[in-house]
Amino acid sequence: MFLLELARNVEDGRFPMENETSVDYVQAAGYWVRSMEGFFANRGEEIPETPDWSTIAMIFSAAFVYE
Repeated sequence: MFLLELARNVEDGRFPMENETSVDYVQAAGYWVRSMEGFFANRGEEIPETPDWSTIAMIFSAAFVYE
């Protein structure tokens, strides 16, 4: 499962973590979602109208490092 693997990678230090508190992490996820239009534009893609699991995985991953 993606979230459990992500947690193991963070715990083992294989995934950088800028947002160490729950509040910082959730805030970063919100800010990333608010600006994800730029992320998709840089990739030459449209923002998914209906987010799928890969989009949700991007949000979880981005929240660790997004400032």
